[in-house]
Amino acid sequence: MEYQVPILKQNYKVLVRCFTFNQSKYIEDALNGFVMQKTNFPFICAIVDDCSTDGEQDVIKSYLNTEFNMESAESYETDYANIIVAVHKTNVNCSFAVFFLKYNHYSIKKTKSPYLQPIRDVCSYEAMCEGDDYWTYPLKLQTQVDFLDSHEDVVVSCHQYSFLYENDKTITTYPYKYFEQNPQEEFFLFNLKYNFFLNWKTKTLTCVIRISKLDPDFCKNARYHRDVHVMYDLLRKGNGVCHSFLGGVYRKNQGGIFGSLNPIEQAKKNYEVYKEFAELEPTPFLKRLANEYKLRYKAKLSIFGKIRLKVHDSFYYLRTGRHLGDLPFLDNDKY
Repeated sequence: MEYQVPILKQNYKVLVRCFTFNQSKYIEDALNGFVMQKTNFPFICAIVDDCSTDGEQDVIKSYLNTEFNMESAESYETDYANIIVAVHKTNVNCSFAVFFLKYNHYSIKKTKSPYLQPIRDVCSYEAMCEGDDYWTYPLKLQTQVDFLDSHEDVVVSCHQYSFLYENDKTITTYPYKYFEQNPQEEFFLFNLKYNFFLNWKTKTLTCVIRISKLDPDFCKNARYHRDVHVMYDLLRKGNGVCHSFLGGVYRKNQGGIFGSLNPIEQAKKNYEVYKEFAELEPTPFLKRLANEYKLRYKAKLSIFGKIRLKVHDSFYYLRTGRHLGDLPFLDNDKY
């Protein structure tokens, strides 16, 4: 099925993808982070509201009426959504394409990504930010796109970010050891093994990816499809870059689906994701990764599982001189 979207007549360079549901308290922060971006290229923000029930759609409509040129906006109705496309009043490089979905897709496990394919087809890069997170650095997109333009071997760009804890409103910066040890550096490059086993860098709100390297059909039948599938596929094809600038805020709140789970449920969900992933793509790399998440899940269930994980790690260390989380043991693994 082909999806048609009313695209304003601009040569967009970046698609900003924002999936959101029942984030009425937070969505305006995300929208402000988009329109603050200072770029020398046009970009379009696709805000996809998954049939929210908390008034979020009204918040977005009010924002459009206040901040965007609605006189020249394009809108029409499909069987799955009401769509509005408009240009910001003062930031002429910033356009919004807002999808007000008519029914909740998450509850029936229906993907929303294909709706954005007509926009994706005319863009070079795709940025991501969920509706409860937000950007804080006006040159975020410009900095990342400039680097990607000049480094064709890099397929994904990310940066440092902060945590906002909703319970007490405190903000802390996520620790990036590399920049703590090398404060003079503006970026560093990393590969797939580093991202998955040593230190996960590609937090959704920080990422800009090269669309030409994106395979929309990769693991599309996965029941537990996550960003890990996208990053695995991308980082098999090139390097990632992590910039030193602090570019956004990840909100820690109980309203999120994953955040509302207890530690055991979170560990189980992570194991289920990687277990299925290794079944769909049975490489040594993913099998090893799935086994690690299995051990972590078992360790959450009981003291015996925790002891088993420590014993397993100790024997591995005696055999190889490395711990399970160390990067070098993957040197001969194929991915």
